[in-house]
Amino acid sequence: MVNEGSRRLSTLRRRGRCDTFEIESSKLAATRAQSAKLKTAAAAASPALTPVPQLSPAQQQTLDALKAYSASGEVPSLKTFAGELVPTVTAHLNMAKGL
Repeated sequence: MVNEGSRRLSTLRRRGRCDTFEIESSKLAATRAQSAKLKTAAAAASPALTPVPQLSPAQQQTLDALKAYSASGEVPSLKTFAGELVPTVTAHLNMAKGL
């Protein structure tokens, strides 16, 4: 179970870095592009790359499960992990809302 959790966390981190890269590179291209064609393409892509600042029902269910496990989980290491992950997920959601 821990190995599965580590694999999922690694996947989430990798996807987050990719999303951040795409968003930031589009912003950079929109502001620093030299050619009109690139500026137009970057400007057109930017709205499509803006994250939706809310959780899907499945994501909310996962966050609720993490919160519950961090409060009353039976495996100490997983309970600690869940407790550390909840503030990170919440902070990321708040950052997305600020975009």
